[in-house]
Amino acid sequence: MITLRKITASDASLLIRWRNADVRFFGDQTLLTPERHDRWYYGTYLNDPRDHMYLVLHDDIPVGTIGVKLGDISAEIVRVLLGEKSFACAGVMSTALELITNAYRGPYWLSVKRDNIPAIRLYRKNGFVTYHEDEELFYMRRS
Repeated sequence: MITLRKITASDASLLIRWRNADVRFFGDQTLLTPERHDRWYYGTYLNDPRDHMYLVLHDDIPVGTIGVKLGDISAEIVRVLLGEKSFACAGVMSTALELITNAYRGPYWLSVKRDNIPAIRLYRKNGFVTYHEDEELFYMRRS
């Protein structure tokens, strides 16, 4: 069973490990340190009521992350990351995407690096279409 749980401070080491393993798919490719994570978590994330980040759990075992940033007229899907690669192609992240879009009102949009083929496939499979692109990113949306 796939469920979502809000991240907590105690998830830091797991989030750092997963993020650094996939750093090439992030806009900021600087390795995440515990200090940088804490600055983000305590200084930014906890102070933004529109930012919601979750661990994706498979039978209560953390396997990835997903989040949403709420805007006035749309919601941005953020921090989609399959941390445990043994769950690739198992439908885990599709289910997580379904759970988050059922929990928050759309329309939804996201940005994804052009070379992140697995993520692009995930988003297209789940109804996202490209509406803009630049040299680095595809911008995708779903109603």
